[in-house]
Formats: sequence, C-alpha cells, structure tokens
Amino acid sequence: MSMRRLVRHLVPVAALPDPTRRAEPTSRPDRPSPGRRRRFRGDPPSHSVAVCAMRAECRAAALARSFTTAQLSRWHVGDEVADAARIVVSELVTNAVLHSGAAGVTLRLDCTAEKIVIRVQDDGIWRERTTAYHSDPAGLLAESGRGLHLVHAHATDCGVQRTPVGSCAWACLPRPGSER
Repeated sequence: MSMRRLVRHLVPVAALPDPTRRAEPTSRPDRPSPGRRRRFRGDPPSHSVAVCAMRAECRAAALARSFTTAQLSRWHVGDEVADAARIVVSELVTNAVLHSGAAGVTLRLDCTAEKIVIRVQDDGIWRERTTAYHSDPAGLLAESGRGLHLVHAHATDCGVQRTPVGSCAWACLPRPGSER
C-alpha cells in the first residue's frame, strides 16, 4: 500500500488562513510584507499536524513507522528524535492492535519547535491481559510486554485517555534544544 493511500489528512496548521485577518494588497508579491518573516522551502513549520488511519492488523505498526519516517523527514526532524518517535509509534500502534479489539487505529503526529506529540486513537474496548508469567515471574524471558517501558524511556510525558468510543494513547518527545 502506498503512502498516499495511507494519508487521510495532512494539514500544516501554520498554513491555514487566519479568518480574522484581511488580505493586504501588495505591489510586489515576491517580497514579504513588513513585519513578516519570509518562509523558505527548508524552514520547518511552527506547528504541523499529520494524521494516518489504518486497519488494526499485523502490518499496522510497520505502516505507521513508514508514515512517521516520511512525515518527520518532511518536517526536518533530526535522526535521534525520529528514531525515538518510530519506536514510540510502533509500540503504541502495536498495543492498540493487540489489545483494543478495534477495526482500525488512527495515528496523529503534532510537531512544534519544542516537541512532537504522538497520539494513537482506537475505537475498541480494551481486553484485559490473560497471560501470566508463572514460570518466569520477573518476565525476563518474555518476548512481549516491554512496549510501554520503551515509551516511558523516550517520552517526557505519556498516558492513555479512555472514552466511551475507545482510547487514545499519547506520548510527548522533546526536540533538540528544548528542555527534557
């Protein structure tokens, strides 16, 4: 499936017109208006949002990682933060697929100069964990169950909000130069 088919909605918030401001006539459209900074092609937007909806299936985490990689590259996010974001996205999407019973999940990325906020929304009802580690109480031999520990290790803040129509797991990652 191509990235174009995955993207449901992609709107840089900074690019939305301000409905309270009237357009100023200008005789030189190639020059910025007084008091405004001209944006160049390489400048990251001040606040951007990208949303991707996908089926809750085995390959959802891989698709979410690909979407995240492409989007963070467009926003000129550094490799270290992008690597952490891919891990967090993968874990949150995997948890939604495995535990929510939802038909689909939605990934939302919010990017500002200070942080990246990752949200994974599902419309399922979470199932209680049924496995117990009788022979390995510490879970040292477990092949799963470390996802939220990885999220906590990379995020400055994270949590889950439950609603009548599902859940939203979220995590905030700091951008370089911002305080952790």
